[in-house]
Amino acid sequence: MPETSNFQIVKLQPERWQEFRALRLEALKLHPQTFVSLFEEEVEFSPSQWQDFLTQDKYEYLFVQDNRQNNLVGMGALVWHPGKKYTHMAELGSVFIKAEFRRQKAFTQLLHSLEEVGKKRGVEKLISYCGKRNIASVSAYLSNGFEIVGNLSKQMKNNGEYFDEYLLEKFL
Repeated sequence: MPETSNFQIVKLQPERWQEFRALRLEALKLHPQTFVSLFEEEVEFSPSQWQDFLTQDKYEYLFVQDNRQNNLVGMGALVWHPGKKYTHMAELGSVFIKAEFRRQKAFTQLLHSLEEVGKKRGVEKLISYCGKRNIASVSAYLSNGFEIVGNLSKQMKNNGEYFDEYLLEKFL
């Protein structure tokens, strides 16, 4: 994967599952309203379940690695939709950049790398969901060519509280 600035976009091998687990659990704990999954569920996953995330053909996870400290500071995934009628699109999900690495182009590098992976598989369009309250993320998507195409009221419910989301899309 390309290396520029202080970040490198990498694909993890299954033996690095513990690093993935730590980053994902941090994201789920800090931002429960951003992810469909729950921290309380994923903290119980076995090592083989974490490794499966990294090897299944259903997902394509890429990670942002800080070249200065050689540790993971972000992640994102493409989810391939089943069925021939949907092979032209993928869903962008599980996006997380650690707070201290935001506004340093890590998201943009990650997104461009995921787009290239998608294009190699024939993807013409990406979709993503983003919480309306997450103004910084909405702004990042919009500045990288996504458009808001839908408003989803009460799309997610966590601990009795509803969260609205935007549906975003980008044609590659």
